[in-house]
Amino acid sequence: MIEVEFNFASSSLRIGNAKKDQTVTKTVEMLIKDTQNTKITAIEPSSEFITVKELEDKNTADNKIQLEVTLSPGLPMGPIRESIIVRSNISDKSEAKLRLSGNIIGDIEVNPTTITYIVSDSAGIINGELKKLTIINRSSDLPLKLLEVSDPDGYVTIETVTITEDQKYVLNCVLKDDKFPESQRYNGHIAIKSNNPDEAEKLVDYKIIKRK
Repeated sequence: MIEVEFNFASSSLRIGNAKKDQTVTKTVEMLIKDTQNTKITAIEPSSEFITVKELEDKNTADNKIQLEVTLSPGLPMGPIRESIIVRSNISDKSEAKLRLSGNIIGDIEVNPTTITYIVSDSAGIINGELKKLTIINRSSDLPLKLLEVSDPDGYVTIETVTITEDQKYVLNCVLKDDKFPESQRYNGHIAIKSNNPDEAEKLVDYKIIKRK
């Protein structure tokens, strides 16, 4: 007998890379201890562009049900930061939450989508000072112009290098050695503003991890 009262088999669902005009459908599994008496009372996606339905083919003998998750065109470009909450009639476990991860790809492609700096209190920056971000324009109709590139929190110095005019750029991102966050783990982002109206601003997440 399964011991999980009511929850997703995994806490996250990996969508992968999806183009902005692409519809993506995935199946996710839920674990339910008492499938006969447990009822799903509501399914609440965090976005109007995400739909979820319960599949009719229930495997109640294994205390499992499957949900079909569909992402439609309309989600913002960049990392997927969405979730799904499923509510039940169980008082002890009234809801289960699923996080969605992946990337919606538009005309502007940025790699990598996250960077990490590891800092030693005694030895300074130990995970390499320089991080490179590559920006590629996939549109054949609109030349890409970078209007502004910045770190709103001021921990990272950014140099923009043009590789191919209107098409490809590299950002050299260096963690400042005279300004560190007080917390042991800090999450920030680099903001890339461009002339593309559909992707006027793209965010690249960074982490600063301090070790003694």
